[in-house]
Amino acid sequence: MTETNLNPNNIRCVNEKCRTLILKKNSAELKTNLTLPEMTSKSEKISSRGWFLSNIYTFDNIGVTKPTQMDSFGNDFRFLICAECEIGPLGYLDNANKSIFLAEDRVFQDDA
Repeated sequence: MTETNLNPNNIRCVNEKCRTLILKKNSAELKTNLTLPEMTSKSEKISSRGWFLSNIYTFDNIGVTKPTQMDSFGNDFRFLICAECEIGPLGYLDNANKSIFLAEDRVFQDDA
């Protein structure tokens, strides 16, 4: 990971009434082309950019849903939500590929 690809700010919950710290700055690498369900409907939306992590314990405060899909090998796919207010999906956890993505347009970046 290069320092320029790391999140430059703390990442907080997008809910204005919550703003819980989800991820400290310089903890995740920027990636592109993520697909997540809409926050208010069941349709899918492409989130063009997001933060990639390889360890769930890097988060300060995140919730993980029960498995939403199982593949033929028994691997599960889970959505990330705010652990305080439960808004989401903010991203996803793919156990098969050991990948964690947090969509940039689903969180608030605190520049303080």
